[in-house]
Amino acid sequence: MRAEAGLPTLRQLELLTALPGSSSIAAAGTRIGMSASATSHALRALETGLGCEVVDRMAAGVVLTHAGELALAHAREVFASLQQVKSVAAAASGVRTGLLRIGSIGPSTSLRLLPPLLEKFRRLYPGWKCTSPSAPTPTSNRTSWSARSRSAPCGSPSLRSTPWRSPPTN
Repeated sequence: MRAEAGLPTLRQLELLTALPGSSSIAAAGTRIGMSASATSHALRALETGLGCEVVDRMAAGVVLTHAGELALAHAREVFASLQQVKSVAAAASGVRTGLLRIGSIGPSTSLRLLPPLLEKFRRLYPGWKCTSPSAPTPTSNRTSWSARSRSAPCGSPSLRSTPWRSPPTN
């Protein structure tokens, strides 16, 4: 199956996900094993294919444009979906692995509630990787953070993902 013209490649999306937190565009490329030249070409091809810039080249450091922030959230979902494909295939073959992402807003939850729960989860499901993205900051995009925080248990049908609901107020 051929990639549709104008659609970003996985390598370009991988570069996009490596940009936040990097000191430079070249450093983001190096982090994922790309040369400076390949990084430059991949970023330019991504921007050409999307029809807009994803990095503000006039800013100090690496700063995504608004379009870049929006595209980043979807790029992360692409890689989460690819992980789900892998987990589903592994589950079908009897391997119990997966990725659990937990979003936590308050320090009380992160420091007191989650550690014992995660320890128990790791004992029950040693093949699963658990991650917790950092909470949104005043300068981060809340939508992007919530997209990174979704959990998607695929490797074990006994696990259920239930969104947190606050108790009703009277």
